[in-house]
Amino acid sequence: MRTPLQVQILTEPDPKATAAAGEPRVRPRLHVVTLPASHADRQDLVVSYFASKERDGMARARVYAAAIGITTRIGRESGVTFGGCDCNVFVYGGKVFDYLHAQGVEPAHIGTAGGAILDRIFEVLAPSADEVKAAEGNSEAGAAPATS
Repeated sequence: MRTPLQVQILTEPDPKATAAAGEPRVRPRLHVVTLPASHADRQDLVVSYFASKERDGMARARVYAAAIGITTRIGRESGVTFGGCDCNVFVYGGKVFDYLHAQGVEPAHIGTAGGAILDRIFEVLAPSADEVKAAEGNSEAGAAPATS
């Protein structure tokens, strides 16, 4: 069993912080990550991540922001839905990125948090060799569980 994932993103208003004129003042807030129940949504994120290597520099940032929006309450807070963007990772991610930017979140924080979320999705979609070995023999009806 994997431990629950939480990512730290600078999104909590901080009245004590100093900031440049007109810039939001924020502090870190932990966000619990809930991986999408939809295998298709997970695959959309992974495929878009690899496709982003072939696109402009913002493509990867959009995928990271989409991962944050789909898996944390930030998506709901932004008022944007993945379905409302026709399940297009790049469109949805751009809207979440803009929302996070308006909240004062630095692009580096989006990359760090989004990367951690995608790493977890990769783990779920591609189990480790130990997990595969432990599951061997469990695919046939009535098969005995594997023992270690």
